[in-house]
Amino acid sequence: MLPEWIPTPDAVFASLVLSTFPDPGLAMDGLIRSTKKGGKLIVLDWVKNEYTIGPKINDKISLDKMKFLAELYHLDIVKNIRISEYVYGLEVVAGKDFEYSFYDLREEDDTTEEFIRS
Repeated sequence: MLPEWIPTPDAVFASLVLSTFPDPGLAMDGLIRSTKKGGKLIVLDWVKNEYTIGPKINDKISLDKMKFLAELYHLDIVKNIRISEYVYGLEVVAGKDFEYSFYDLREEDDTTEEFIRS
């Protein structure tokens, strides 16, 4: 959650970073949650090919997999585009089944405390 003095953004831009997360879908989910309702996420990421620039091929996420991960988290792809030989782009918004609430990890903490006490 952002501090009160920072306005909630209409859009968030993620450039060449989502493929570095263990779960890029979860990262997209969190970024959409940080926007206003109806906000968008603009993603730029590496095309999954071996090139002399950018990360190694195993460290890249293909466009198809990124789209699949977005849909897995109830996000809709509004537009996808090949920016260059090396980079693709996505415009992502919350899908109709997406819930904007923040995660509540207290249940997990409560379970841990019960386990410790027993």
